[in-house]
Amino acid sequence: MSDITSITPVQRRSGLTSYLALLKPRVMSLVIFTATMGAFAAPTAVDPLRAVLSLAFIAIGAGASGALNMWWDADIDTLMRRTRNRPVPNGAVSPRAAMVFGLVLSVLSVVALWAVSNALAAGLLAFTIFFYAVIYTMILKRRTPQNIVIGGAAGAFPPMIGWAAATGAIGIESLMLFGLIFFWTPPHFWALALYMHDDYTRAGVPMLTVTHGRAATRRRVLAYSVVLAIISMAIAISSIGGPIFLTAAVVLNIALLRGAILIAARNEDTADADRYITERRFFRLTLYYLFILFASVWLEAARSGQPVSENRREPPQPARCHPRPLTGGSGSGGFRARPETTVREAGCDRSIKAVWRMSHFGRWFSRELPIFSPVRPAERSLFPFFDTSHSTGIASLS
Repeated sequence: MSDITSITPVQRRSGLTSYLALLKPRVMSLVIFTATMGAFAAPTAVDPLRAVLSLAFIAIGAGASGALNMWWDADIDTLMRRTRNRPVPNGAVSPRAAMVFGLVLSVLSVVALWAVSNALAAGLLAFTIFFYAVIYTMILKRRTPQNIVIGGAAGAFPPMIGWAAATGAIGIESLMLFGLIFFWTPPHFWALALYMHDDYTRAGVPMLTVTHGRAATRRRVLAYSVVLAIISMAIAISSIGGPIFLTAAVVLNIALLRGAILIAARNEDTADADRYITERRFFRLTLYYLFILFASVWLEAARSGQPVSENRREPPQPARCHPRPLTGGSGSGGFRARPETTVREAGCDRSIKAVWRMSHFGRWFSRELPIFSPVRPAERSLFPFFDTSHSTGIASLS
């Protein structure tokens, strides 16, 4: 998720404004949005107050990781045009103050989210903060050109946290939303790196454009865009997808792949001549891409109607088998299906999902590890996350 600071001469902010800037408001707004959409997509309704508080604490946790990132990266932020006006490099906030601010908010957000939702959501938030501040910022960013690829996981967790806060579980749908952001991050940032190449070179950050060159980066943008398009189409046919999401995904993927192909086909002379206009347009396109797809998730949730009140962590029972009597041959008076009769014709559901649920291990997982229990599609209201007529998830933890 990008955080582009305006490239202007160094300016000092007031105290409060500087501390707010430490939270990376633009990144935080995207975190709030994706976490909210993850919660909207969840097949349950929660208490409105707890919902708002949960999303607020998720946002604070995201801001805390941003503050820790600015504390650690103050030395290289000073060297880069797009980051030199941040509060720490411009002297508005001391490095120590930024570190303490980030640590305090980290602990506060995790504990508070646990109090208003559940341990799973709080644990995911804690891991996200740790992953971004330590794994990405302190370890990967200055050591490997795969920093954006691996570090992108930190930005992909918010919809999973929102889903977990609402349901107390991790569903396959939330994992798909995670994958959408995870594979969206590299082409988004590599497009930025293509026209901000000098900044990363000057700061010594091993972005792919620095270590492998821009030509290799252009090919990677295309490769990851193809994977991203596939994931979005998979979501379209999942339980949280539908005609609205499918329509948006098709249109956006055509634009995305067209832009990626144009980027891959360009050379540096052409890009320099037009001041990287294609790369800049692609960068903006990726922002619209993510926003529209996640908004489509909410529209699909709203389209499906009211939530039901049953406990969604209880797996649905497969249809019972009702064998037909034989009409001839040995044991014609018995009750077993003819060899040529399929199990579905005999009234048995033997799909992979049904067989798993009927198996010993499937029942054990559903009973002992509700995180992995299947979730049934729900009917939802226009604002499903704030429907109080039926409450599970966060509301059930009061």
